[in-house]
Amino acid sequence: MKLYLSRTKPFRNLQRHIGRSTYRLNTIFVGLDCVANGQGDSGAIGVTWKKPTEAKRAEVANQAKIFACTSALILGADVVDAFLREIVCLKWLNFSDDCVKVAAKTVTGPGGVEYSFADRANAICRELCLDEEIQVAGVDLLASWRNVVAHSNVRRAKLNKKTTDLLLESSQKIHENYSHLDIKLALENFEHRKPPVSKEVTSLLAMATNLCRAIDQAAIRRVASTGDKMDALVEQLLLDYFQDGDQRTFGAWSELSETWQGKDSRRRSGLKKIFQKLCVTEVDAPNPENEQTKARARRNPVSSPVSQDYLDGLLKLDRHEFAKRFDIPVK
Repeated sequence: MKLYLSRTKPFRNLQRHIGRSTYRLNTIFVGLDCVANGQGDSGAIGVTWKKPTEAKRAEVANQAKIFACTSALILGADVVDAFLREIVCLKWLNFSDDCVKVAAKTVTGPGGVEYSFADRANAICRELCLDEEIQVAGVDLLASWRNVVAHSNVRRAKLNKKTTDLLLESSQKIHENYSHLDIKLALENFEHRKPPVSKEVTSLLAMATNLCRAIDQAAIRRVASTGDKMDALVEQLLLDYFQDGDQRTFGAWSELSETWQGKDSRRRSGLKKIFQKLCVTEVDAPNPENEQTKARARRNPVSSPVSQDYLDGLLKLDRHEFAKRFDIPVK
């Protein structure tokens, strides 16, 4: 096994918050189905909840489904917004100043109008030479729908014509790739200010996740496409890690001392734990006969591997040499 940069921290955060959204929403709906069927209120869960009357069961369950879908939509849009801001601000990814200004919304567009999700995502895609226009359109709908359900002062539920046309032109492809989503119906529901249903939410979140994954992987490959580049990048990531304010003040030397105790195997294990915090992880080579390793390989190896010479060089350092190399204050 070798070490690869599998993803950035902003994408890891996005996956943690909205990954497996279909399963999570369906889990809620399984519980709500029990409510609709008169189950629940066993007293085993420490919450205040009154079982609805038989006449109100279905209504209560349906209202809770609407609440869950609306909440997931708002969370998803906010998480994608954070990803777009944060990934361009990672200095080691070398995004241009113009791209950072647009994606991080540090400037406004012509006429003082704020840049939209689509503007920001397109700025990143242009810089990375990505063609993700359908996913960008999906994110534009996600963000616009979020504004409609979250802000009562948004009076017009309307996407720009380019986004609407693109989604409608791509309806068959969207239907095939996103759980048979009817994008025409989704657009009508949005324009009538209706809360989204489960399939609409999970499909838009899947489109957003796919867009962010494509951005994340392209950005990593741009700076870590060779072994030399990857070694230099890991050096910079380690330096940034040990120079982080809290880490420098409270724990860098202690963590290093703990890691560097004992045999070489302990050192190697401790260093890998630090790498994991940096999203540099071990990945098995894909086995064409094993679906599990094939799935891991699809989502993990993005960069070139860290060279064995680089790793061996780090492990040969004593802790004072390591501290000097990464400017760690010795306590």
